[in-house]
Amino acid sequence: MIRRVVGTAGHIDHGKTTLVHALTGIDTDRLKEEKERKISIDIGFAPLTLPSGERVAVIDVPGHERFVKNMLAGVGGIDAVLFTIAADEGVMPQSREHLEIIHFLGVDRGLVVLTKKDLVDEEMLELVSEEVRDLFASTSLGDAEIVAVSSTTGDGVPDVLAKLDALLQEPVRRPEHTWFRLPVDRVFASRGFGTVVTGTVWSGSVSVGDRLSLLPSGRDVRVRKVEVFHEEVESAASSQRTALALHGVDRDEVERGDVLVTPRVLAPTHMIDARIRMSATAAELRPRQRIRFHIGAAELLGRVVPLETETIAPGGEGLVQVRLERPVVAANQDRLIIRSYSPARTIAGGVVLDANPPKRKSGRENTAAFLTMMESGNRADQIAAVLTQSYESSQTAASIADRLQESEPVVRLELKAMEQRGEALSLGAAWIATETADAIRGELRSFLEDAKKKGDRESGIPREELRKSLSKVVDLPLFNRLLQELVDEEICSVHEDRILTERAGLSPGMERRAKALDELLAERRFLAPSLDEIGAALELTGRERSQALELFARLGRIVKVTPELVYRPSELAELRAIVSGIVGGEGGMDIGAFRDATGLSRKYSVPVLEYFDRTGWTRRNGNERVAGPQMERSLEESKGES
Repeated sequence: MIRRVVGTAGHIDHGKTTLVHALTGIDTDRLKEEKERKISIDIGFAPLTLPSGERVAVIDVPGHERFVKNMLAGVGGIDAVLFTIAADEGVMPQSREHLEIIHFLGVDRGLVVLTKKDLVDEEMLELVSEEVRDLFASTSLGDAEIVAVSSTTGDGVPDVLAKLDALLQEPVRRPEHTWFRLPVDRVFASRGFGTVVTGTVWSGSVSVGDRLSLLPSGRDVRVRKVEVFHEEVESAASSQRTALALHGVDRDEVERGDVLVTPRVLAPTHMIDARIRMSATAAELRPRQRIRFHIGAAELLGRVVPLETETIAPGGEGLVQVRLERPVVAANQDRLIIRSYSPARTIAGGVVLDANPPKRKSGRENTAAFLTMMESGNRADQIAAVLTQSYESSQTAASIADRLQESEPVVRLELKAMEQRGEALSLGAAWIATETADAIRGELRSFLEDAKKKGDRESGIPREELRKSLSKVVDLPLFNRLLQELVDEEICSVHEDRILTERAGLSPGMERRAKALDELLAERRFLAPSLDEIGAALELTGRERSQALELFARLGRIVKVTPELVYRPSELAELRAIVSGIVGGEGGMDIGAFRDATGLSRKYSVPVLEYFDRTGWTRRNGNERVAGPQMERSLEESKGES
């Protein structure tokens, strides 16, 4: 079974295709134009059996500068490289660009093959070897062995096979993802099987019958057939060159650069955060410079925004955000290549740090800190970084898992551990960093302190006004949770949609009226008084009576069930408990059961039950009331305490 992929690299006419033919017996130039012009235009493929008996896949790439984008489509998933340099020419321009690409992609296993040794003498061979050592010394292939061959005579070919065999004995280094991913580098139609795609499996495995997502289009497809180098198999795994016959998509709906992936794992994105290193020969990278972006087998146009400094100098490195003109599919830690828009030259390479970031501005310290943590932190640190950045909204375990491209159970376990360490705060299904919650608490306290100094005694602060006073928008569940903590500390009180500071209170005259109303309501209990009776007790009528009731309600002294029906909170709590007892025991309650339990007529029963519906204590289900979310929460808390 073929479980390794070897790619070629090197300048045009430096013997890549001839070397592959000498090694495998296969001519990888499959296009008519390639055979006519005697140059490789697109990537070609061949199986190779090594002396140990292990079989590997060889990807032959074009060397002409016009076809570097095709070369990039082939080398993205290789495990090792055969880098060819013609002994009669030495290092040439595309030798340098291909080497830079291999270095930026992090390929550190390979051989430098000096081809056409039969055309030069030993002295020339040594001079070229010395030139190669100097050029490769500071790259990922700095330790690569140099082998001289003549592909036409076969001299040196056994050495290449033996050394490549030894090189590939080390374990394959691939992403530790369990989910399947295959960047599509070729697509065609096959009679009897429909649409067929080929590519190197980057992670996971695939079997006949599997359902996959084709991204970025989002099409759902089913695998009809799996082949590994023309051999039909039941499944294929990481590092294998694979062809998949797909059901559910037409040939013209797939293109090079698309990605087949396990459903609901990756999402298309127009933006990517990355750390890049500039080529020493490139011009300075400018803000919003238009570029050609390569990842996997995809090439897209976009613009790049340096995040730490305004520009990045030749040979320098820095954090950037790439903003693309079309969606792309990427995973964190993927390697990428950036080429200039015109003329097309390789100018940088890098690593994806955040594959689905928000739009960022340059010069933000917290951005640099976050991306550095994504680059080098452990999983716990990365989860903390995502939470810390989520000041505008709390995060669920699922959303964090999507951001980090991690399984939800792993994230959930880490969040629980962070909660025990006091580093995270649970908001039901959502989470937020403790330090973020502390910052919001501080802002709330400051705002309420200012309100106290202003001495606003009666009107209070609108809830939404207080929420919008914060430096950033905070999710309502988090805001309510933190506000309740301040209420529990008696820093403020809440009535409906208004927040009252601890200095809020009543004038002596209004306090006297509030006590009179309290006595009346206590005397009448569930049979609440009419507005006329209330007006008589308050010695107020019309608008003044309405304003007084609004004030008492804001202060929590009464609850307005309707504009005409008011209760003290204590009596309303008793009625709520009666409803809870009936619903909890019977599973539901009709209006007759409520009237029997309370002695109230329909005049009172209907508005009280409708109030409980509005506030979430009950929920209407046909002619019955069943437990609403507030009652369900109360019942769960009661079970937990017992």
